[in-house]
Amino acid sequence: MLSREGRDLSPEHAEVVRQNILILKDSFDLPRLEDLLKKSKSTIFEKLNGDSITRKWFRTAMLSVQKHAANQRSPHYEALQNETLKQAIEALQGVLREIAPALTAADPTTTSPNSPATAIHRGADLPNAFDYKMKQRPDLAAVAKQYYKDVDQLGAFPLVGRSDWLPEQLVELARVDGLKRQASPNPPSARWFHPSFLDAGETCESWSKKHNPKMQITDDVSYRLMGIDTSQGPNAPILTFARSSYFNYYNTCEAIAFELADWRVGNMQSASPPPERLPARGAPGDVWNLERRNAVAGLNALFILHGLPGLNTVFLVHEREQRGEAQLAEAQNTLHVVPAGTFQPDGYKGGLERDFSMSRSIVRELAEELLGQKEVEEQTRMGRDFLNEPAVTPYRDALRDGGVKIFYLGTAFDPVTIKPEVMLVVVADAKALEVACCSQFERNWEGEPVVFDWTTEWLDEHASSPNTLPAGAACMQRVRHFFPQIESVIRDQVAART
Repeated sequence: MLSREGRDLSPEHAEVVRQNILILKDSFDLPRLEDLLKKSKSTIFEKLNGDSITRKWFRTAMLSVQKHAANQRSPHYEALQNETLKQAIEALQGVLREIAPALTAADPTTTSPNSPATAIHRGADLPNAFDYKMKQRPDLAAVAKQYYKDVDQLGAFPLVGRSDWLPEQLVELARVDGLKRQASPNPPSARWFHPSFLDAGETCESWSKKHNPKMQITDDVSYRLMGIDTSQGPNAPILTFARSSYFNYYNTCEAIAFELADWRVGNMQSASPPPERLPARGAPGDVWNLERRNAVAGLNALFILHGLPGLNTVFLVHEREQRGEAQLAEAQNTLHVVPAGTFQPDGYKGGLERDFSMSRSIVRELAEELLGQKEVEEQTRMGRDFLNEPAVTPYRDALRDGGVKIFYLGTAFDPVTIKPEVMLVVVADAKALEVACCSQFERNWEGEPVVFDWTTEWLDEHASSPNTLPAGAACMQRVRHFFPQIESVIRDQVAART
């Protein structure tokens, strides 16, 4: 019999606590937690006979509910609500870790494949890897950051990387675009990974479509990062890319993320997985080996707009809530910077040299995500340039004349997918763009833009929210770091206009 402090503690008992943690993690509604706890008081206390561990769990959760109620009076209620939830989850997971030694103690009942302890890891009531990745990305990010702690040089920064990958000053994206290279000859693609949860002959991309038929995923040409050379200093990085495809990316980098989620579902009590349990991800040091995966780059820009009538300077974020028939292949139901997207050419075949441009790519994302330009690819097929479309020409001209400036803030890896994320900031003069109000920016199938005052407080709040995608949080932190310099850019644009 499993025992703790002289008391019987079976895996079934621990499962009661663990299930309540899962219920809590699936809900960002803490008043619902209070109702849950009232119901749990009888069921848990009866099952565990008032075990001291359970009393500690219950007390921690109730204190979190009381703190939440006090936070409702705060102007920053939403952020505090999320922070309270995060603290409650961490505390409850700590209690579960206390129970873990009893569950793993040498006992015949825990070694059988059909034992209750095994059922905790692979029970039918548990979320699968797909659902866990989609709903619990903050937890996976924390686990992955811990996994890379011995090789990661960026500390508490949301992404994984090397310190010289982050420039020491604002660098115009045009300069980085000019320094970048395209690999020649084009290297072979990395082999696709097949995590153990896939059926024979199944790919991660087809498995994902099976779980969510609404997911929009097409095998377009994409640019894969092959190296970052900072020998000329962090302010003059040379990024080397190769032609690849989105399916190559999805079946390596997203497969790596689903593999982590699959491990996590069965190991909620563990802080970090052993490398042998993550063969696709590899050892922590393999994060630097860009030949092991098809590391297609993401472009992530915070959009800052000044000069709007009756408004202070503002910035936009994107609520990527999935409501419609078409749904995103990545980062669903998160908060992110906007514009953002995969580094890809305009057309899915990528036959034009002009398209190998991060500047052009981020303006295209801006056109699609904020200006309602839904047919950029079709325009390219017909030989038209989306930059000549009436809604986009003010941005093209302002970028040429200085009314819009795009700065490079660095590159690092998302800890979950180990996808390279390029961080950018767009500083735009509304008068140069002929933008009269933010309602001109449209919701599209990927999400809805939301406007906030340009303040360090709002940047800090969104950067620290557990619902913000790591790449978005990292971008906001870099913008926060360069806040005084960006203020100077805004003043220069106003002076040039007047």
